[in-house]
Amino acid sequence: MKKSVILMVLVLLLQESHAQYDYYNWTADTRNQKSNWMASLSDYKRVTTLSIPGTHDSGARYGGVAVACQSLSIANQLKAGIRYLDIRLSYNTPDKKLYVYHGIFYQHIDLDGVLTQVINFLNNNPREAVFMRIKREDNSIDDRGFVGRFKKYMNDHGSHYFYTNSNVPHYLKEIRKKTVLIENVSGLPGIRWRAMPKQDNWDIKWAWYRWWKFEQVRDFMVKYKDDTSRLVINHSSGSSSLGVVYPYYAAKYVNYYLLDYLKQNDIRKTGIVAMDYPGDALINEIIKKNN
Repeated sequence: MKKSVILMVLVLLLQESHAQYDYYNWTADTRNQKSNWMASLSDYKRVTTLSIPGTHDSGARYGGVAVACQSLSIANQLKAGIRYLDIRLSYNTPDKKLYVYHGIFYQHIDLDGVLTQVINFLNNNPREAVFMRIKREDNSIDDRGFVGRFKKYMNDHGSHYFYTNSNVPHYLKEIRKKTVLIENVSGLPGIRWRAMPKQDNWDIKWAWYRWWKFEQVRDFMVKYKDDTSRLVINHSSGSSSLGVVYPYYAAKYVNYYLLDYLKQNDIRKTGIVAMDYPGDALINEIIKKNN
């Protein structure tokens, strides 16, 4: 009897962890059809007033629960409405390619694969724009070498697909059908990461710190909700430096309260919200703030 009860509980927990919630998605697919939500926005919508659903460590799908931050492929994230990608890259000396990593864990895709998915999406949805942070994940190559390799990928895919100015663009019309680069590597073209107001207090040391993390997200959002002059980025993602809170465990809690907060409060602008495992309703609620 005891064994059957334990087995039933384990099955229920497994089903719960893999369920597709409104605020949290652990599955490999999305019900959302938000491939062209920017199309309805005015060409003269100021970029600094946008509310942009995004993902943190967007390529991190492998390596186990302590490492993975997303369940959807890049293509499915874009289909779901995500318009900010956080791409972490490591250089492989033998083949001179840039691969997506999370820490020491290879994520089974290289930069060419990421850009192919993004550019295919933009060709099919030419009134959309995708913001992309580029970060170097290790010290296998210096900044100068990294930038040189990255620029080669840009040229190979077509430099006209990229917005590379260091200043935030004024209007949405300037960036339609483009990848807006956000540089987190010295010398890389794009909007300066260091110049952007941001919240990334990620270290949720213990499970009961998850409410503290939600407060960080909420307070930053309130601080900048009426600021129409700056593009800001707010991370709802988190984990524990002590190894006791994994990304999915933080996301299930923070995403739930974030969705509820957005529904209940008049937030005119969220800026970029970088999330782990965002559910369809949470993505949609951020998109609604653009109207």
